[in-house]
Amino acid sequence: MEEAHIALQYVEEVFQISKYTGEPVIGYNQEWYPTQWQRTSGCGPTSACNIMSYMLYGTCRRSQAVPETRDACIQAMEQAWMHVTPGEEGMPSTRMYRDGFINYAKDLCIEVEAHVLDVPDELSQRPSFETVHSFVVQGLLIDAPVAFLNLCNGDVCNLDRWHWVTIVALSYDEESGRDIVIVLDEGHVREIDLKLWSDTTLRGGGFVYFDY
Repeated sequence: MEEAHIALQYVEEVFQISKYTGEPVIGYNQEWYPTQWQRTSGCGPTSACNIMSYMLYGTCRRSQAVPETRDACIQAMEQAWMHVTPGEEGMPSTRMYRDGFINYAKDLCIEVEAHVLDVPDELSQRPSFETVHSFVVQGLLIDAPVAFLNLCNGDVCNLDRWHWVTIVALSYDEESGRDIVIVLDEGHVREIDLKLWSDTTLRGGGFVYFDY
């Protein structure tokens, strides 16, 4: 396999919410939260809201999946915040995210199984890049968005540190070794060089997806 592209099935149906909000956004935007603290630290619950919307669509609860007004979008984000709640340092661990999301799903009567891959700051404890790549692929192949925690972006210029984004696709070129993930980040679509991140991040981060 020289090239591969793996993507979620319903990206346009779920995340093209600009037709409801009147803004050119893809997915939820943490800047919509009403308080400064939420806008500053709300990347985790915003990512969780993206993932939950996709789950609701995938479980045929499509009337709940895409709120039809900006106010309804904010209400959905507030519901995510109730469970995936940042602490004083935001949400710097996959455990916080996983546990909060499981409770969030239970509140909506959805049973999920969490899959977690941590990338520690200690180099000797980190998974190989092949493991990171395989984990993201496994999530996308079962049509599950993958939450990506970046604590240090290394040489990746278009990714904020101490930040959660939502992976919705991956493109891999075996010949060049480039491994690009397509992420939703604050209402925008970004292309992140996953291998460059894995090779240069100083503090690591992690990945989470949910089977449902």
